[in-house]
Amino acid sequence: MEEIHAQQLQEAREHAEVTLGTVYKPSSKLLDNRRVFEQLVKQKKYSEAHQLKAENEQMEIYEQQRFTEVREAKIAKLMEKTMTRQKIEMMALRKKLDYQVYEQRRVREAETVQ
Repeated sequence: MEEIHAQQLQEAREHAEVTLGTVYKPSSKLLDNRRVFEQLVKQKKYSEAHQLKAENEQMEIYEQQRFTEVREAKIAKLMEKTMTRQKIEMMALRKKLDYQVYEQRRVREAETVQ
């Protein structure tokens, strides 16, 4: 059972990795800033463009980190959900096994009484 659960966890992680994209979508603010940057370069306003470029790079790094954090959080949540489901399954199996043992004892006791 443990091997099956380990395999299920691995499959769930792989599924989450595939379904959740690895490339982040830039925000509309970042896209707007990129357009403004291009316009500044065309207008030969290099000092303003340089400042905006630095701001855009900072914003892109922040957004990438945020995307990665959110993605990892979603994967962790899916893994936790899978593990919870597995724990519930194990508890149900244990209850079933305990009940079977109880029934066997009850049958033996009934046979010894007779």
